[in-house]
Amino acid sequence: MTVVQKTRCLIVVMGGISCQMHGVLKTKPWYECVGVVDVTDAGLADRREVAALPDSALFKDLGRALSALKPDVVLINTPSELHFAQTKQCLEAECRRGRTERWPNLGLDTIVPLAEETMAWKSISVS
Repeated sequence: MTVVQKTRCLIVVMGGISCQMHGVLKTKPWYECVGVVDVTDAGLADRREVAALPDSALFKDLGRALSALKPDVVLINTPSELHFAQTKQCLEAECRRGRTERWPNLGLDTIVPLAEETMAWKSISVS
């Protein structure tokens, strides 16, 4: 019998689309939702039942969730303008299982400046 290693996933804001994603992902043997981050009490209460999580897995602060849960991956479902800061925070918290095997030469010293440059270009080109 093959033992499947679970991928511990933290979901940041679990709205309609991410609830649907969670519904599909939870059928996969490798998926485990370990927590949800939302800024509202109502959002957290709703997601507690959807994801079948204890109160200890619900957070209003991404940094606290990353520290407490140490997820392998983070699904970020927030407005686009928040993605860079949240993704940077996840990378700094070392939520990147598998990254070092796929891209061994890309450390934070390479990824963050590249992302900052890309974000600056997009903000200039969109304006």
